Amino acid sequence: MTLEEAFGEVLSRGFTAHLKPRGFRKQRWTYTRRLSEVVWLLQAQRSQWNDSRGLSFTVNLGVYVPGVATLIDGKPEPKSPSLVRASVHGRIGGLDPENLDVWWNLDPGDLAATTSRAIAEIGERIQQRALPFLERMESIEDVLANLDSLHPGFVLGRATHEAALKALNGSPASALETLGELESSLSPSLDESVRASIRSRCEEMAGRIRELPTSPG
Repeated sequence: MTLEEAFGEVLSRGFTAHLKPRGFRKQRWTYTRRLSEVVWLLQAQRSQWNDSRGLSFTVNLGVYVPGVATLIDGKPEPKSPSLVRASVHGRIGGLDPENLDVWWNLDPGDLAATTSRAIAEIGERIQQRALPFLERMESIEDVLANLDSLHPGFVLGRATHEAALKALNGSPASALETLGELESSLSPSLDESVRASIRSRCEEMAGRIRELPTSPG
C-alpha cells in the first residue's frame, strides 16, 4: 500500500463512513452538509511538507452561511462553500479541552499501524467532538451565538461576520450598529491609511446591507 492509498483509506473509513450516513457529501478532501440556512464543513488538510518520508494531515471544520461573504466583500456567492470564508471555523483539536493542534502522520515504515490508528482516532473525534459541535449550529441565529466557540477571529473579521449574520437574520439596524461600533473602536495608533481602508470597507458593507430586501411584516 502506498502513502496515497493509505490516505484514501483514511478518507473512506475515517471520514466517509461516519459522515455519509449523516447527509454529508464528499468533494475531494472536503465534506459538506447543506441545511436550510447554513452549511457544515469538514476537511482533511494535508501538510505542505509531505514527501516520501511521510504524509501528515489534520482536520478542519466550520459553518458557512450563504450570503455572508457577498455582504462582506461584494463579490458573487462562490459556487462551493469554503472554510476560509466560514463564519465559524478551526481545527478539530480546538474542540478538545486542551485546545491542541492535532495532526496525524502516515509513516511508510509502519504504514498499516499508523493508518489504522488515524482511522480510529479520526472516526472517534468526528463522532464525539465534531458532529456534536456542528449540530449546535443549524440556523443563522445559532451561528451568531457561537461565533467565538472555535476560532475567535481578529476584530475586523469577527465584526464583519457578526454584522452580515445579523443582517441576513432580519436585523439590519443591529448589523449597522455593529459596523459603527467597529469603526469607533479603531485604535488611534493604527496608521491612518489602515483606518481609512477599514472605514471604507465598513461603509461599503453598510451600503449593501441597506440594499437588502425588507422582510415582510
